[in-house]
Amino acid sequence: MHRIYWLAYRLQLFRQALPYAKWNSPDKPISRKKYSTSQGGQILFKKTILALCVSMLAVSCCETTRAQDNQSAGWVVVLDVAKVFKANADFDTKMQTIRKQAESLQATFKQEQEAIGLDAQALQGQTAASEARFQLEAQLEQRQTALKTKARQAEAELLAKEAQIYFDTYQKMQQVVTSMAQTNGIVLVLRFDSEAIDPANRGEVIKGVNRAIVFHKNLDITDEVIRIMGPVVSTSAVVPPTTKK
Repeated sequence: MHRIYWLAYRLQLFRQALPYAKWNSPDKPISRKKYSTSQGGQILFKKTILALCVSMLAVSCCETTRAQDNQSAGWVVVLDVAKVFKANADFDTKMQTIRKQAESLQATFKQEQEAIGLDAQALQGQTAASEARFQLEAQLEQRQTALKTKARQAEAELLAKEAQIYFDTYQKMQQVVTSMAQTNGIVLVLRFDSEAIDPANRGEVIKGVNRAIVFHKNLDITDEVIRIMGPVVSTSAVVPPTTKK
């Protein structure tokens, strides 16, 4: 703004000196027509200076508004959700319990299946198309059907428990993140994967090159979220979802 006023001052001096240098001679006074032209130039000059001042004021206001918007926008951070789950001791303990239950049920169903197989061997000693054979076959089929139904129900119950554990842990993490965001002016939390990519593993390479977050600079809040969520396990892995064998 000071430069504009300085330029306006220099132009004013030049404008005032020009009529006298060109027309104000002893033998040729300034005519009325040229004097009117000088007045028109003065008016045009004032309008130009006014337009420059308005433009500079508008630019200044825009810069101030942009700065205020950037200041009020808040922080954008990243969070490794898988790492949070892996490090949480409560989640790890519950998932270990689910895994043990699944292994126990699997062993029980295997024993029952083997027992059915042993009883099925008795069919070899039965006469074909005999009543005793028909009854034994019907019993074996009922036992097999009941075992499959029991296995499906047990699997559904375990999957429901597993889903509830994931949901509860995620809800707890979301509460921690929300509190951190409100306290520290965070407006957006993006999920990312901080694990290193194994170049020898094609699946990891494909997954890695498709990551949404390519780069960030000191925006990771994962460790702080892990700390606030409670007890941390030093070495544990997220137990994979229970799958049907």
